[in-house]
Amino acid sequence: LNWTAIIRDPGYYDIYAFIGKPAVRMSVRSGAGSETRGYSGEEGNADRNYGDMHYRIYHDGGVDEITLDYQNSDGGWNNLGRFYISSDTGKVVLTNKSSGRLVIGDAIKWVKE
Repeated sequence: LNWTAIIRDPGYYDIYAFIGKPAVRMSVRSGAGSETRGYSGEEGNADRNYGDMHYRIYHDGGVDEITLDYQNSDGGWNNLGRFYISSDTGKVVLTNKSSGRLVIGDAIKWVKE
C-alpha cells in the first residue's frame, strides 16, 4: 500500500499509522456455500493473523524503514517518527514483509511540528 500527501509547508512532520484492532475484522465466505472461514469471532483470535508491519518513510534525508509490531501497538494512531519533508509529496509505503499471515493498512497522517 502507498500513501501520499502534498506537503505545502516544509518542516518536521510526525508521521502516524492508524491501526484498527477490532476482535473480528471480516469473514471470508467460500464459493456457493454459506460456510464462513477465517475467523472464529473469539476475542483476539483474528488478531493472531497479524504480525509486524514494515513501513518505508520517504523524506529529505532518504528512506527509513520502520517496523511496527501489531500485537504490541495501540489501537488507533501510532507514531512512526519525526521526519523533515520539503514542499513536495510525502510518501509512506507499507510493504508485504511480515511475520504474520495478513498485512493490512488503515491510514497514514502527517502532522507538522
